[in-house]
Amino acid sequence: MTMNKLALTLSAVLLLSGSVALAQTAAAPAPAPAPAPAPSMPAPPADPAGKPAGKPAGDVKADKGALKADKKEIKADKKEIRADKKEIAADRKEIREDKKALREAVKAGDKEGAKAAKEELKADKKEIKADRKELREDKKELRSDVKDARQDARDARKDAKEANKDAKAAAGK
Repeated sequence: MTMNKLALTLSAVLLLSGSVALAQTAAAPAPAPAPAPAPSMPAPPADPAGKPAGKPAGDVKADKGALKADKKEIKADKKEIRADKKEIAADRKEIREDKKALREAVKAGDKEGAKAAKEELKADKKEIKADRKELREDKKELRSDVKDARQDARDARKDAKEANKDAKAAAGK
């Protein structure tokens, strides 16, 4: 593996580990709801939307923060996919060159040269197979991040709508 490819692979791993950490923090489960009050205690009054009085409809700022994090993850995933495609293109070029070298060695009757070219071709095919697997994984991660971003956007719209509804209800009281 050349130094440039090693640097790209290392940067992709570092970028991936950073985006995984972001995904874990962004996808943290919501805290468990408070236990139901004991039957002897009266239930707190609720507004028509079913939420306890005095509580906000949702944390709109947190939703916006999650959307920003999702956008960064998607951007990083797209960058990884572009890098993977460039690696695959370079691997295909190397395979073409190796096939050409193998043909020339066989044509010249050079058994040692043909054997070396065959080994090089085999190694390059393994490398392109690994790069294609990495590309599939990156695309899968991108699809997952896009799905999460869409869900976060839906949640943000819903929370903003509920907050607006609550504000109007509070103003009307």
